[in-house]
Amino acid sequence: MDLLNSINLYTMQSSKITNNLKKSLCENEEIIEKTEIKTQKNTEMQANDVLNFMANQSVSMNINISKTIKINKILSTTSTEQYNRIGNFMKDFENTFEEGLDILNTDFTNLNLSENTKANIALKSIDKII
Repeated sequence: MDLLNSINLYTMQSSKITNNLKKSLCENEEIIEKTEIKTQKNTEMQANDVLNFMANQSVSMNINISKTIKINKILSTTSTEQYNRIGNFMKDFENTFEEGLDILNTDFTNLNLSENTKANIALKSIDKII
């Protein structure tokens, strides 16, 4: 027979065939089938004990980070140059974002996405570019 989820269909019925053979060969003898039921010991614990155990199993670390950044090295240019640099960066960002939205609206019109989803996709694409 064929394989079904990597299990041979003959082996699936082997126990059934074995039981039928036992019954047919031993018709005069009494057959006793044993079934074992294993139960799990049910112990009740206090909620605080369980929570304390879980708290002790978790990993906790105290992180102490003290690093100072000297801004003078970064801001060596004048403030007008900084404003221009940031303004140009924002214009480039907005243009790239608008291009991403335009691509979604023109090339993928059948997607039926909400504006919020389209904005998220455009932002993710900018994140991958930068």
